[in-house]
Amino acid sequence: MNQKLKLIVAFIAVFALLSPIVFAGVDALRTVQKEVDSANREISKLISEAQRAADRLTRDYENGRIDESYYRSSVASLATTLVTTTNSISRETIQFAADLGIRVKCERIVVDVGFMQISVDPLIICDD
Repeated sequence: MNQKLKLIVAFIAVFALLSPIVFAGVDALRTVQKEVDSANREISKLISEAQRAADRLTRDYENGRIDESYYRSSVASLATTLVTTTNSISRETIQFAADLGIRVKCERIVVDVGFMQISVDPLIICDD
């Protein structure tokens, strides 16, 4: 076999071996991106729901329909539930990505829920 033909055969062999790895990586990244997008939509929805509920409680408190103790404990309960639920979504999504060899991390943001400011965890895919 001449030198040129050997080079072509070697190139084709290397390409054939590496192609599935590259395409698997692209598929895994797409799958993780869909999962991250879904998790972030769910987190955003939960934030909005908690904020609306806290706003209703605030109006009821300001209009004298509920007392301060009930108001404060109810808003605190909303905040605790929001943090617990969003943390769980984040942990599950991070583990899902890790199982596919992709690193995802939390990008903490602070949101207002009634009189409280809390930290929640939307997600981003790391490029490192």
